[in-house]
Amino acid sequence: MAYNYAKAVLIFALALLLGLAAAALPLDLGVSFIVFIPAAGVAFYLCGLGPGLLLVVLGGAAAPWLTMPEANAAEMLPLAPQATVKLLIYFIGAIATGMTTLYLRNVMATLRSTKVELTTRADDLLRSFNLRSEVICRCDMDGKILFANDAFCFMFGRPLLAVQGRQWDRWMSPEDKARAASALGQLNFRTPTVSIELRMLVGQAREARWYEFFCTQNIHSDARESELLLVGRDVSHHRQMRAQSTAAAAHWSDLYDNAPVGYFSMDPWGGIVNINDTTLRWANVKRESMTGQRRLEDLFTGDAIAAFRKAFVLARKGHLVCGAWVDLDPIHGRIRRVSLEVLPQFDSGGNFVQSKWAMTDVTPRHLLDMYYSRSIGTDQSHFFGTRRVGMVKLLNRTIIWNNAAAESMLGYSRNELTGQSARMLHVSDAAFHSIGQKAYSTLGIGGYFGVDLEMACKEGTPRWIYMSGMRLDQEPEHSIWFLMDISDLHRKQPYLLGEHSDGALTSNPPLVDDQHQALLALE
Repeated sequence: MAYNYAKAVLIFALALLLGLAAAALPLDLGVSFIVFIPAAGVAFYLCGLGPGLLLVVLGGAAAPWLTMPEANAAEMLPLAPQATVKLLIYFIGAIATGMTTLYLRNVMATLRSTKVELTTRADDLLRSFNLRSEVICRCDMDGKILFANDAFCFMFGRPLLAVQGRQWDRWMSPEDKARAASALGQLNFRTPTVSIELRMLVGQAREARWYEFFCTQNIHSDARESELLLVGRDVSHHRQMRAQSTAAAAHWSDLYDNAPVGYFSMDPWGGIVNINDTTLRWANVKRESMTGQRRLEDLFTGDAIAAFRKAFVLARKGHLVCGAWVDLDPIHGRIRRVSLEVLPQFDSGGNFVQSKWAMTDVTPRHLLDMYYSRSIGTDQSHFFGTRRVGMVKLLNRTIIWNNAAAESMLGYSRNELTGQSARMLHVSDAAFHSIGQKAYSTLGIGGYFGVDLEMACKEGTPRWIYMSGMRLDQEPEHSIWFLMDISDLHRKQPYLLGEHSDGALTSNPPLVDDQHQALLALE
């Protein structure tokens, strides 16, 4: 800042010397003060606003003494009218000149800055045009190259002079030339641009790489076809990634469409949005007749429709539905039992968007369940209805249930024993109390009790019965008893003990052992 003021003072001194030299001339011009006006312009231009104003003030103080002879110096006093007018004219001219010069200075600085910026931008654009990855060339309608950027020349390892005038398709794979010619043949007034992917032989090694070219037809004002603009970029990596993506998409599509589970999605109104091939096979319908035209509930029957609607309503409310078994009724074919799982989806605002459904075929499991249910029912019916083993359920020694075998074994008719006291099965009160005391003491500690005893029949003749029992819960009063008729075995017991019993099992030596011992004694 001080340096600029010093320069302004120096400019004033030079102007003052020039004014004094003009005043010393023999010609009396009376305009020596005019030298301070261009000096003010120079000061404004070189030093700025403040130093320029300083020079104007200094020039105004010195100008009166340069404009009049010494004899008339008294007239140039600051209060003299003639001096005041001259000073006013001086100040107006000096300040106007200085401000104009300052404005021109700023304009020139702006022009220089703009010129530098434009030059830099032009260089950048030219450098980007020449070094960008896109290859660019202009050709005439015969395919001869008129211009090519550096990337185009670098791609083929040739300078621009070696490229100009050559056919642009000479570096193209022979297999793609016919396809390129067909694509260029589609250019017309309505279709001025076409795109095509071609294999170009790049570098000295002529490596085949895929390039995508955008071919634009430039037409002159006289409507004559003039030239082609070709802009290409290397898409080999993109094609590789696209091939991998396509393979992955095909893989996931195969997993989705051919999964052992039926998948589909539905909009908020119950229309089918997407559906896999497995569901279509189960439904025995074509894809065209399902998507956007059919509701999945059309495939359900009877109670399954109600189950489906209930699951759909729950899904719209945000509930996750799992394990609902319904019958999928195809238009043509067999009914398939499936298990439904529903996953609702909502947007960021909490609005229901769609529901995703999964159907698992549970037909084999359902058939097995039915088979085992029938088998178990048959076995239970056979077991509880058998005539070989009688069963009696007691509560506080009162018969609350019995099977048909217990009734036929003792000569009673159907349901005649139910509700009766167990005393009627014993031959005497003593036997009833004795068996009860022994049995319930064993059942009370969680054991099993079994005994051979005579039980009374309805006609009065006792029968030998093997009776065993166990308690059904923590109280011994609730028990179940199994009865087996051993009357025939009891009648044959003396014969079995005498000739065929095993001493190790019955503690009775068989007759064969007795005879053997007698022979040993005689010897």
